[in-house]
Amino acid sequence: MLPYLILIPLAPLTGFLLVGLLGSMGLIDDRWSHRIAVSASALACILSIGVAVDFSGGLDDCQTLVAASPDAYELVLGDENEAARFEVTYWEWLPLGEVSLRGWDEHHTRLANLNVGWTFSVDALTIIMLLVVSFVGTLIHIYSIGYMAGEAGYYRFFCYLNLFMTMMLTLVLGGNLLVMFVGWEGVGLCSYLLIGFYYDQVFDKESGLTCADAGRKAFITNRIGDFGFLLGGLLLIVTFGSVDFSEIAGMINASSAFWYGTPLLTGIGILLFVGATGKSAQVPLYVWLPDAMAGPTPVSALIHAATMVTAGVYMLARMSALFWHAPGAMFVVAVVGCLTAVFAATMGMAQYDIKKVLAYSTVSQLGFMFLGAGVGAFVAAIFHLMTHAFFKACLFLGSGSVIARAGHSNDMRLYGGLKKWMPITFATYLVATLAITGLPLLSGFMSKDEILARSLFSTRGFFWLWVFGVIGAVMTSFYMFRSVWMTFLGENRSPEKVRENLKESPRTMTWVLVILATGAAFLGLLGIPGGVSNLVGLGDINWLEHHLHPVVAARGVVAMASHGHATEAGLAEHGPAVSEHGDVAAEHGAVGSEPGNVAAGHEGVRAGHQAEDVLREGLSVHPTMGQEWALFFLAAGVFALGLLLAFWSYGNNAARAKALEPKLTYVRRLLYRKWFVDEIYDALVLKPFWGLSRFFAGFDQRVVDGAVNFSAAATELTGQVMKLFQTGVVRHYAVWLLSGAVFLIWIMTK
Repeated sequence: MLPYLILIPLAPLTGFLLVGLLGSMGLIDDRWSHRIAVSASALACILSIGVAVDFSGGLDDCQTLVAASPDAYELVLGDENEAARFEVTYWEWLPLGEVSLRGWDEHHTRLANLNVGWTFSVDALTIIMLLVVSFVGTLIHIYSIGYMAGEAGYYRFFCYLNLFMTMMLTLVLGGNLLVMFVGWEGVGLCSYLLIGFYYDQVFDKESGLTCADAGRKAFITNRIGDFGFLLGGLLLIVTFGSVDFSEIAGMINASSAFWYGTPLLTGIGILLFVGATGKSAQVPLYVWLPDAMAGPTPVSALIHAATMVTAGVYMLARMSALFWHAPGAMFVVAVVGCLTAVFAATMGMAQYDIKKVLAYSTVSQLGFMFLGAGVGAFVAAIFHLMTHAFFKACLFLGSGSVIARAGHSNDMRLYGGLKKWMPITFATYLVATLAITGLPLLSGFMSKDEILARSLFSTRGFFWLWVFGVIGAVMTSFYMFRSVWMTFLGENRSPEKVRENLKESPRTMTWVLVILATGAAFLGLLGIPGGVSNLVGLGDINWLEHHLHPVVAARGVVAMASHGHATEAGLAEHGPAVSEHGDVAAEHGAVGSEPGNVAAGHEGVRAGHQAEDVLREGLSVHPTMGQEWALFFLAAGVFALGLLLAFWSYGNNAARAKALEPKLTYVRRLLYRKWFVDEIYDALVLKPFWGLSRFFAGFDQRVVDGAVNFSAAATELTGQVMKLFQTGVVRHYAVWLLSGAVFLIWIMTK
């Protein structure tokens, strides 16, 4: 199965082409539109499971394949310190040939053979992402059958869903930065198409924002982030002469002492993170995500849960070797992630649109993931990505179930008491809420609180990150239970006409909710943190950590620095790594001169056998048993505090919330209007840009076009005058000739 990785994205791509072409020609009805699309997505899921089974069964059987075609395949069997990996290059995509790079030998240049292939690769990180994306994506396809029934553009919707899956799977499977970038841009295009699906409808009546505007906003905002991503990628190319993830990681780790903390790697890391802030909606480029609610609810679940917005977190984990060696960039990631987690949570507490509450929740939870990546807890960040995919998809699809049955209104003030009519939707929504808010032993508790613990005890974390992370967790618990009370409990506030038609959603929707809620409850068992398992005497049973850690582990001087094996002074003393030829590259600011043989001297790298235990441990300082108990009870307290605050405010038909509303008018308005960030961007960025555009438009019309038009008018006038003399009558020419002769004689005799 491994040599045929390309079949995974080809399956939904085929569905996209079939549904798109046949639907546009009117050759298939709605039933066959969803049958083809769902089958294509399900096939991608089955193929992904097959790849996972083959990969987990070992890669020994691939050795014959690699030996027969070494140019097409690459195999790393892996050990306790190196991740197993399989790569296949299907064709040579960009044969750029020999390029000259700066800063690598005595002439400050290095030659590299830059040939970019269409390469797919598989390791433990890829397997996890493949399974999450394909499984949750397929469930959303199935749910859409019931939700989108009777909608105009039905075939178009499923066509776009399949294309979205194609691009996200390409992003995940990409073995180099350029293949990843194809998927990266592809999901951006698909988000534009899906968010603007109701392109002829108004999304926000207050601002007049249409669904088409929301799609454009998402597309343009992501292009801002992608500009940083492109710059970071170009710097990687001119620095390492490669875009292959494994090659770049190998060069950095092999010359760990040289690369650690350099401004170059820090700059590349920050530029790549700028791309992630756009794709994964972090401050300041988060503004597109709440308005992405303009699309149908299954689109919200697809974008917000398992696909597009997780791409930035995945990219950081994939480039973990670079970020380990760029502590400045990791600090920026952690601070921005923490700020986003808290900032978005404040806005989620004041929204009445149920989908916007969940949208700000997504922004906040992504902030927690970036916080984890920023403090070096890459495994915990990916773990939270997994659990978030299930409980957030369940929440969005649960809200869609409510919206479809409650008169297609998103306003929670028009809900209430829906538990009576929609028991399955209520039960699944509640389970997902308990998971995201961190009920002990549910999936969200396992992943989110592991990030918080690492932000406190990791050598890359610090106290205030943990404090604000805890505050964000309390707010998460509050606004999620607020949504439960306002939607499902208390008295029903729906209009009479809506109340008469309230009932549970069809099975195609409710069964999907049940499966996702089950995953939200129990998926955390795959990655039980050591602190939790130690409390009950189970020891180290963290399956996810064992499989994923070798992919994202710190190596070289980075790992040893945290355990006293290397210090900054030591790094400065030894300088860059020694090349395999024995030449110290310090005076040239570089490593070895061979394109593929990066320096790996024992003094520079200092990552021998005595550091193997350090590599396994990473950059964490393990808490004591007492600290683990304290963190456990604190997590339970955070969950309970948010629950009690929500109950106190909204438990009695929101009596206290209504009583407090006059006293909190300005605060509530500030949060409801989202801190006026859109208005600030409009005043500081958009209006000056529009003014500048109008100025240059006027300059173009009046000055540039005026000059061109003047020259044209002058030419035309000259022609009009000249044609008076070009009559074609011989007598006229004779008169003019005689007149000219007389004029010349007069001039000469004057």
